[in-house]
Amino acid sequence: PTIALRADMDALPVEEKTGLSYASKARTNYLGNDVGVMHASGHDAHVAVLMGVAEFLAKNRRFLKGNVLLIFQPAEEGGGGGRVMVEEGIFDKFPCQAVYGMHNFPGIAEGQFAVHDTAVMAANETLKINIKGKGGHAAMPDQCIDPVVVGAQIISALQSVVARNVAPLNSAVVSITMVNAGTVSNVVPDDMQLTGSLRYFSKEVGDKVKEKIKN
Repeated sequence: PTIALRADMDALPVEEKTGLSYASKARTNYLGNDVGVMHASGHDAHVAVLMGVAEFLAKNRRFLKGNVLLIFQPAEEGGGGGRVMVEEGIFDKFPCQAVYGMHNFPGIAEGQFAVHDTAVMAANETLKINIKGKGGHAAMPDQCIDPVVVGAQIISALQSVVARNVAPLNSAVVSITMVNAGTVSNVVPDDMQLTGSLRYFSKEVGDKVKEKIKN
C-alpha cells in the first residue's frame, strides 16, 4: 500500500518584520518585483513539519508497512497548486491509495490536533468588481456619475448576499478587502475597483452566491 503526505508551500509578497533570526531576507518575488517575500500563512511550518516526518521515517523504517510519498505542493495561494500537480500527472507517476494533509491553526493548544469528518478548509475565489462612472470636479457632483457612491452601495448590498440567500446551516463568506479609486481630494474619479474574497464549502452554495453577486 502507498499513502501520500502533503505539505503546501508558497512565498507570498509579504515583508517579514518580526526581527526573528529566521525571518525571510528575500526581496524579489517571482515576477521580479522588489517586494518582501516570506512563507507566510503557515507555509514555512508546513514544510518544516514534512521535512521532520521525512527524517523520522528515514530513521525508523521498521514502522513502515508500505510506501509513503512526501508531496511538497507549490503555489497554494491561488496559483493552481494541487490542481496543477494532478493535471501534470503526479498520481499517474506515483499512484497512491490516500493523501493526508494538515494545516496549522494558532488557536489550538501546542501538542493537540483537530480531526474532522467533513470539509474544514473552504474553497476560495477572488472577487473583482470594476465600476465605470463619469468623473469630474467634486464641486459639481451633479455633472458626474460617481463610482465611489455606487461602490459604497455595492459593498453594503453584498452583505445581504449570504445573510439572505444562504441557509443558516450552510455557510459562505463574502469579504471586500481592497477598495481603489481616485487620486486627489477634489476630483470625482472615473472608476473604482473593489476586490475581495469569496469562500464556501459547497459548490452549490458557491454557484448561488456568485449568481446573487452578479445580480
